[in-house]
Amino acid sequence: MRLLCFLLFLPGYLTAQLPENFSDQLVRGGFDIPVGVTFDHRGTPYVWEKGGRVWLLDADDQKIEPPLVDIHEEVANWRDHGLLGFALDPQFADNGHLYLLYIVDLHHWKYFGTPDYHPDTTSTYVASFGRIARYTADPATDFRTLLPGSRRILVGETPLTGFSVVHESHSGGTLAFGTDGTLLASFGDGNSNRGPDTGGEEWGSYITQALADGMLLPEDDIGQFRSQSLRSLNGKIIRIDPATGDGLASNPFYDPGAPRSARSRTWALGFRNPYRFMVRPGSGSHYPADGDPGALYVGDVGDVKWEELDVVTAGGQNFGWPITEGYHHYGPMQAREKPLNLSAPNPLYGSGDCDQAYFDYDQTFVQHIGEAFVSFPNPCDPNQQIPLSSFPMVETWPAIAWSNARYNQPARAEIGRLNAAGERVRVYTHEPEAFITSPPFEGFSSMAGVFYEGDAFPERYRGKYFHCDYSDWIRVFDFDADQHLVAVDSFHRNARQIYHLVQHPTDGCLYYLNLKKELRKICYGGNPPPVARATVDQAYGPAPLTATFDASASYSPFAYPLNYRWFFGDGTEAVGLAVTHTFTAPNTIPRRIDNRLIVTDSVGNTDEIEVPVFLHNSPPEITAVSFADGDRYPTDRTTVLRLSAEAVDAEHTAEELHYSWQVALHHNDHYHPEPIDSQRNSRLIVSPVGCDGELYYYRVQLTVSDPLGARTTQTLRLDPNCVPMPAVVEPFTARLDERRVVLDWSVDRPDSIARLEVLRSNDLLAWERLTTVAVGEQSDYRATDDAPIRGINHYRIKYRTADGRYDYSSVQRVEYPPRPNVLLYPNPARDAVTVTVQRSTGEDLRLRVWTLDGKMVLDRNWAVAPQTPVTKTVAIETLTTGLYLYRIEHGGEAVNELLFVR
Repeated sequence: MRLLCFLLFLPGYLTAQLPENFSDQLVRGGFDIPVGVTFDHRGTPYVWEKGGRVWLLDADDQKIEPPLVDIHEEVANWRDHGLLGFALDPQFADNGHLYLLYIVDLHHWKYFGTPDYHPDTTSTYVASFGRIARYTADPATDFRTLLPGSRRILVGETPLTGFSVVHESHSGGTLAFGTDGTLLASFGDGNSNRGPDTGGEEWGSYITQALADGMLLPEDDIGQFRSQSLRSLNGKIIRIDPATGDGLASNPFYDPGAPRSARSRTWALGFRNPYRFMVRPGSGSHYPADGDPGALYVGDVGDVKWEELDVVTAGGQNFGWPITEGYHHYGPMQAREKPLNLSAPNPLYGSGDCDQAYFDYDQTFVQHIGEAFVSFPNPCDPNQQIPLSSFPMVETWPAIAWSNARYNQPARAEIGRLNAAGERVRVYTHEPEAFITSPPFEGFSSMAGVFYEGDAFPERYRGKYFHCDYSDWIRVFDFDADQHLVAVDSFHRNARQIYHLVQHPTDGCLYYLNLKKELRKICYGGNPPPVARATVDQAYGPAPLTATFDASASYSPFAYPLNYRWFFGDGTEAVGLAVTHTFTAPNTIPRRIDNRLIVTDSVGNTDEIEVPVFLHNSPPEITAVSFADGDRYPTDRTTVLRLSAEAVDAEHTAEELHYSWQVALHHNDHYHPEPIDSQRNSRLIVSPVGCDGELYYYRVQLTVSDPLGARTTQTLRLDPNCVPMPAVVEPFTARLDERRVVLDWSVDRPDSIARLEVLRSNDLLAWERLTTVAVGEQSDYRATDDAPIRGINHYRIKYRTADGRYDYSSVQRVEYPPRPNVLLYPNPARDAVTVTVQRSTGEDLRLRVWTLDGKMVLDRNWAVAPQTPVTKTVAIETLTTGLYLYRIEHGGEAVNELLFVR
């Protein structure tokens, strides 16, 4: 609650953290997790949302309905995934081309166009892949709609040709055009962020499912080392032809026989999570054949030690991840055996006693040490070098690195320099040997930024690079024409939760997005409008209702005097910083009265805000939630937590109330929001993160609103359970007893359990609570489900300790009504029917089919093994459309039914 109160007064504080005469202004809010903004040749803003929509804004910064792009069904919008990259073609005014980088929803990929596809279904917490697609906007509609059939997939036609995603983070990044007109894209390592991942499931990746679904080849199960592999698009910046998606012949590893391979598309590699990058204006060549798209300024999000600003000045540069982080070896990976580099065959293999067919990634990578000649000795013969055809690489150091604000104290930044002996050394930027002007600083998510090209800022800022970090700062980095860093200076110290920064092409302001779902702008001089803020002490109650309105939180960015004018919903007005007004009503019908505050500064700029009051109406009361604040989730496996709540409202029925859940996973000093879920009963898939020295927890915010808009919000927190549960609920069984399901389980230490809940689901995701069982001194418990759902019923027991730790029993499956032992399907049928026996009770199986007038048209006999499942398929193409009788005989059983042939 203290955090929320602080944020109410944040905008005025934002402006106070900027240099003199700069202001930080809200452009508009109300987006659904916006992740980027860009502008076309007219200055029209395009805002893309994580969920898969791209919006144009009009001259008043309002969304133009409908969205220009809406591919939300195809986009995997969960955890860090979604539509993350967007770019307009440099010739957009002529060709209308626009480009999208997003993670594909696996359900859409597998089932779209089939009867099993459901547009409201998203596959979450599964492996998937990233894709780049091009669309064309229609000039006939002023580029506000897309040309039908214009979609073209450039990268990621299939999972194997896309960017691999086997965890919930480190996926998509930026799309940008090089000076030469080539399309550049960044993508993270796509792997677990929980530890040094060298393959397998050790750190919670979805690799087993990815391999089973053919989304990744077994030889590419090398974890974070896909950032080093030329067989993978992960951890790379790629450079492609925007018309075809092929790699360019001027790329450093281009293979003319495979222009669409990962190797042919790779421009730079060795990144962890290069979420945002930009091309320095004025750098590079205009000719793709020159292999010089310009200098790329890349914010590479670090682990828990160092954040990086990397500058890519040439193709083939390798920035070291996961072998290095910042200017250092990545400590957790040092003790790990490195996987083999399958792009680096050992020519000595098979000769003498050389049994190493491929070099590993330690052998084909050298950290930059400043020597004129870097040695790559062959492990089978140190006198021979690893051949250039195996692409041995020397690390490119970052332009600068700074320490993680939580886990790498004290605050400091480092830069690489040559010492007197010509050796590369790391020095702190505040030391004389750094030869730059920069105080110590820290952060925790490097987000890249923009070179300022406008003339609206003072001269000292023009041509400088503005870089942001999610730790709320924007700094000015002064780079010379050769991309060498000269100085770093603070610019904005409280750009809260910033993660995207661009320059407006016409007004000269810097625009940024934050996790408060706001688009904001930073401008110099002029007369920025005031910001209206208001509170009311009595927002609801019976009439007559006397309420005091207070505008003291309103402010002017440049401290101009303000006037306050109130417009009440009953047609009356008042003037003043704080005013009192009495509302009346002709009857007791619940109603909402919308009131307005208009704040005007001394030069005539205004802002306004709406302050509703509710008469004879009160907000809902949340009476129960399916878990408690402070509960602690299991960390030994992924689990599904039931999200369910109950609320009552004095003036409205339960059916009239609206529920919404907002979940965010907090990690150290940042968090990962989920899309808002508007179901009363939902679920949260809980990743087993925490207990490893880093800070993890889930924040779950529930809002319940009545039809008039009165609302109540409750925020709960889930922390990892780092202490083993004192009890185990096993064995647990479920069996069908006629028309009910009987559940039996045992608790080995019932005295340590405070609560037992019986849960049921038909899909293993959405769980409902059937009952709560009182805990006693006994070890054995029983419950019944007297109304099982038709189909598959899954059951589990949730058990909770008094201090909030919880866990689950195993899951039991019961089918209701029970499937017949002998079954024929499909029915109706067209070309074939299948006969199944769950468990054979004899040694023979017979199927006969007759017409309705008694003529036998089919007779099949099979010998079967006893006590085994049986499946037999029979062709029926010769049967004409109509009704038939069939009989199945097996082990004393007989089934007689009608069969309809279509």
